[in-house]
Amino acid sequence: MNVAGETSTSSLIAQMALHIKAELNNAFQESGANITSDQWGVLKCLWQEEGISQSEIAEKVNKDKASVTRILDIMQKNKLITRCDDERDRRSYRIYLTEEGKSLEGKLKPVVQATNRRVYRNLNEYERQELQKLLLKLMKSDE
Repeated sequence: MNVAGETSTSSLIAQMALHIKAELNNAFQESGANITSDQWGVLKCLWQEEGISQSEIAEKVNKDKASVTRILDIMQKNKLITRCDDERDRRSYRIYLTEEGKSLEGKLKPVVQATNRRVYRNLNEYERQELQKLLLKLMKSDE
């Protein structure tokens, strides 16, 4: 919302999120990686812990289950992940990386680091850390 010609903080945060997403998508495309920023979020989860459920992924990437299902469908089609039946819950799947999905970690992390440096280039290290602290503090206020 604009108040007396000023942009609200919420609007700025939303705009920045869209900007970062676009920057990441462009960087992935330029690097030749056939992934999106949404798929990057899923890959990060799976690099940390394989064999988690689609619901767990949805929670970790802060997306609804339907969106995560679509993302996983594309990733499976592109041979980045595989779904295995959950032995404890036949209605659920466990998600695992393929060798190709695992191999992307070393290629994509430098792309993301370079993108982050470019996005945050106008902030010094202290400012970047403070921004991160403040955003985390705001996110915790929802709990």
